[in-house]
Amino acid sequence: MVRKQNWPLLLSRFLRERRGTPFEWGRNDCLLFVADAVLLLTGTDPAASQRGTYHDAAGAEAIMAGAGGMVRFVTAQMGVEPHQNYRLAKRGDVVAMELEAGLTAGFVDDTGTQIAAMTELRVVRLPLKLATFVWSY
Repeated sequence: MVRKQNWPLLLSRFLRERRGTPFEWGRNDCLLFVADAVLLLTGTDPAASQRGTYHDAAGAEAIMAGAGGMVRFVTAQMGVEPHQNYRLAKRGDVVAMELEAGLTAGFVDDTGTQIAAMTELRVVRLPLKLATFVWSY
């Protein structure tokens, strides 16, 4: 995947526009929030084959389990192997982190210093040091 020339501007706009969008399984959950950002930045939808195939936590968990877990799923969808050094993560890179709800996907925000993630409440910004896996593209 190659990012569009104006991807930094697109990333900032995406975060502003999605700030108030509520969590919804199969439409705006942690993985589709990330996939929507990647789609906007690259024109490639890493979740194209999953859209519309699940509508609850059990459906999402079944997809992850079928892929061998979230890390393997994201690796397959992104087409790049992850690394585990959050200090090398750059704006727009996809990340996974362990939160209270379990392994959660997000991406490095437009400041390059935090993770933007969709939680069951809303979009949150979290410390970059929480990233345990990073997919740079």
